[in-house]
Amino acid sequence: MANASALSLGAILEPLAHPKPGAVTRVEGQSDKDIFDFALNHEAVERGALVACVKVAEGAEDPIAAGLEEYLRAVKEMRLRANVGLGQALMIIPLASASLGRPDIKGLCRMASELVRRSTPRASEVYYELLRLLAPSHLGRYWGPLPDVSEGRPTVGLGEVLNAVDDITSQEVVNGYRLTQAVAEIMRREAKEGYERALVRAYSYLASAVQDSLLARSKGIRASLIAAAEASLAGNFELLDRLWRSRSWNLGSILDVLSAAASLLAYESLALI
Repeated sequence: MANASALSLGAILEPLAHPKPGAVTRVEGQSDKDIFDFALNHEAVERGALVACVKVAEGAEDPIAAGLEEYLRAVKEMRLRANVGLGQALMIIPLASASLGRPDIKGLCRMASELVRRSTPRASEVYYELLRLLAPSHLGRYWGPLPDVSEGRPTVGLGEVLNAVDDITSQEVVNGYRLTQAVAEIMRREAKEGYERALVRAYSYLASAVQDSLLARSKGIRASLIAAAEASLAGNFELLDRLWRSRSWNLGSILDVLSAAASLLAYESLALI
């Protein structure tokens, strides 16, 4: 169970870090959520991760579905007022499911994606229910071979559902967390200067190197291109923060990756104890 708790830490460590332009931090909130909401969300993510670990140990068919069901139950019980951290849950719960036997980081990420790809339609059903409940502002309407969230129940596993979505978070989960592992390596190098500094430096890298898919969906592709350019030129994150908040720009997909990378480092640190 210690693995699940360690892997859940990214869900609170990431939102605590300051400054992160446009994002929730220990200093700044957003109109619909703040650091207290993320503290509750961390509890929900940890509950989902713990259940997923237990189900793996019991030999359950689909620990991903069980973990997401517990996350959904916790979100309802806590009455979270918005989509605080569904992306975090989507990335962290599979990692917890893959942690039995304490594989190394690369093996953990590979197995997590395999478990998602092997998941049943029940995992997709729970994911759809979460989307309907939390109603992310960027959700929009889906056109493709799978049913839209508003139209019915999916008949395929979560891996197939996520693979059909052109989104950084979804693609990380089904393809071995490759960007997440690269960000964890950046944080590992920077951690000697302090954990918060490592998180902020990793965010700076992501914001300048990656076009955020959530921002592209909510504000347009041009906005995501401008954000990456502005982040690469920013000499002062405090000024950039004020600018992006005035535009209501939030790099949500990048923040999910940052959260999962922090979780990987917490898991790795546990192995050294």
